[in-house]
Amino acid sequence: PGPLKRWRRHLRTRPRLRRAVTVAAGVAAVALVAAVVLLVRPATPPASLAHVMALLEEGDRKRHDDAPTPATLQEASRLFAAAREELAHVPPRPCFVALQRYTYWRQGELAYFLGARTHDPAVIEQARGYWRDARAGSQPPWDAASGADPLWPVYGRIARLGLHHPFQAQGMASGLLATYASPVTNLELSLRQYGEARLVHDAIGGDYGPDGPSPPERRRDLADILLDLADARVTYGEALGDMAQLDEAVADGRTAALADSARSIDGRSYLAHARARAHAVRAALRWEAGDRRGAADDADSAWAYLDQSLELRTGTAGRSYWKLRRDRAVLDLLGAAMAGPGGAAKESVAAALAELDAGAAALRPDRDDFELAVTDLERGSAWTEMGALAPQGAGFARADSLLAAAETVLTGERFPVQAAELAWRRGRLARLRWAATGDAAQRAAAGQSLARAATLVPAAEWPVLHRRLQSETAALAAVR
Repeated sequence: PGPLKRWRRHLRTRPRLRRAVTVAAGVAAVALVAAVVLLVRPATPPASLAHVMALLEEGDRKRHDDAPTPATLQEASRLFAAAREELAHVPPRPCFVALQRYTYWRQGELAYFLGARTHDPAVIEQARGYWRDARAGSQPPWDAASGADPLWPVYGRIARLGLHHPFQAQGMASGLLATYASPVTNLELSLRQYGEARLVHDAIGGDYGPDGPSPPERRRDLADILLDLADARVTYGEALGDMAQLDEAVADGRTAALADSARSIDGRSYLAHARARAHAVRAALRWEAGDRRGAADDADSAWAYLDQSLELRTGTAGRSYWKLRRDRAVLDLLGAAMAGPGGAAKESVAAALAELDAGAAALRPDRDDFELAVTDLERGSAWTEMGALAPQGAGFARADSLLAAAETVLTGERFPVQAAELAWRRGRLARLRWAATGDAAQRAAAGQSLARAATLVPAAEWPVLHRRLQSETAALAAVR
């Protein structure tokens, strides 16, 4: 036999030696693999301020230049988190507090964009948390003396970040959360945070660093706070049915317009839209309260601002264009109610449907399922009113199918606020069908829908809805 066969025979007769050789061979194989991995894998570079700056710049590039897909937003957030983590291993400088604050600010932005895009309250709550971490009691040092280099690409962006910005951003997050749940609680928090932002901004001397924004930019920051405050106050006043809040919102919109007259085209459009909303909601509340003249005056003002806003906004604006068209449709439906039964009311309802179609055309079915479902809800409401004006037509049937389509997305588990409104609309549709046809099944369906709507959002969180539910329930009981 050859030497290899003799060696194997030798090992078979000596088990201890065989086990030792096997272990030694395994250790050698592991050592060989580890050596190869170390040779192939690039070494992790030691923490350095230059690498931190590279991470920040790449994160900013993704945030501003890349398509805002969920993957891009998440990758940019990862870069800012990595920059902050690496910064902890670099010899400290006083300016590092400002750098850390900047990473939290950017991560808050990215989480807000992602949560708004996907309609995910949990991600929006993360944004509010990042912005809470970005808040500071005083402006952290950010100049050459603190170790900051004016040649850094992020230098001017950090200098532009005022103390009020995280407060204002938290107000935005709270306001957006009110869209999905607990409207009154979240809006009260939003208003408080906007109020804090204004107080901090008014202490103008300490709000920015020495290389901060110019005086016109500071005035624009104040105007933005006032605009956000006005918009949140409109939504709050609408949820409560509180005219005093809406009066303040109208005044805030006027102040925001005076605070900054050099807005961009988009900025002027958003300002006009916010002012329109204040007048439109006030018109609806005045109409419900029996103030016909006041409602008409506010509706006229709302249309003037809505037309201004539409002149400056196109379908390429996507969801913001849809929101504008939707608000125009809501005002058309109010116009139908104010016109009373007849041809003018039908024309207003038809105009509302056309506005909703125009807004939906700006949406993308692959990512705007929530907005399209809300559009179906609004279309269903419009066709309900058309059915009430012409009971023998197809209005009620169209409304029923549209509201059913909306229900597949606007579920009580995921979107309780919209589900509550949808149940109220279903109750109103069934009540009007019962009044027109005498079908007892419609009467029962109306009662069930109205009762369900009352359970989805507590009365303290949406007083106006519950008042409308009470009104519908009373109207249902009055039908014989």
